[in-house]
Amino acid sequence: MTVGWHPYGFRGIRHLLLSVLPVSGVRNRKLGIYSLYNPRYHSYVMPLERARPRWLPLLSLVLPACLVCGCGGGSSSGMISAPTITVSVSPSAASLKTGATQQFTATVTGTTNTAVTWSVNNVVGGNATVGTISASGLYTAPATVPNPNQVTVTAASEANPSSTGSATVNIVAPPPPVTMTPVDVRAGAETSGVNIALAPLTPTLQFLAVGTGNTAGATGVSVAQGGTANLFLVGNGFVPGTTYQVLGPAGDVTVTQPDASAFCTTTDGHPCVNVRIQVSPKAALGPHNILVENGAGEVTVFVGGLLITVPGQ
Repeated sequence: MTVGWHPYGFRGIRHLLLSVLPVSGVRNRKLGIYSLYNPRYHSYVMPLERARPRWLPLLSLVLPACLVCGCGGGSSSGMISAPTITVSVSPSAASLKTGATQQFTATVTGTTNTAVTWSVNNVVGGNATVGTISASGLYTAPATVPNPNQVTVTAASEANPSSTGSATVNIVAPPPPVTMTPVDVRAGAETSGVNIALAPLTPTLQFLAVGTGNTAGATGVSVAQGGTANLFLVGNGFVPGTTYQVLGPAGDVTVTQPDASAFCTTTDGHPCVNVRIQVSPKAALGPHNILVENGAGEVTVFVGGLLITVPGQ
């Protein structure tokens, strides 16, 4: 766009600022007009008006503003660039088992339009192979591990789809389930190398406490090698017909099964029984389990209920 004329040729505002500054107002006495004069190139570049313009001193302020706003002709080097839009995704990495979910969040800056489009491995919304993602960023891993097992979750700005942020997700298979083979283990027997599934203990047969005399607690009792003791056992279902054992090597502990007179009831209403035991002088040292069994084959165990010690300790 040209801004004036002169016998010496046309000039644009950009050319005026870049080529002829500094300029000054010079009156052409012959023509009776004012022009901008370039003392560097000794040329008149723009006629003004015949009377001295009152705004001539402000020209140096107006023209630079035009340069910034791009009001001159020619190139667009004076245009102001649009803000840069950036997108970030959180979390930036995740590891999920097949079928698991992960919520992702996209943060958009540089625009008031913060909406994004989600995709997985460049597939909008994902698919059954790489996993799916909702419009809110909830990712669901596929049912089987893809190959490769790492996928990329991407959020693209709706204001500028070329502005994106991404996160990586590693898909792993869950551990195989543990299988158990039921085996029959009778009281006092030993086994190893197998998984043992025990039937739930019935509420009518449940160990509560072990002691001696007429006092019982939850910590068990200690008896020295070669010693004897009257165990005071408290538990639900401890009634005549139940049998009592101390587990361990054969012959370590001899248990005298109680008769009907040995059964009792504690002051708080729980069944109890007095059981006489004899510990062998050569009995294995350490804790031993006390087992109770009823006629229905149900059992309850007090783990470590009897501690065999060295005499004198």
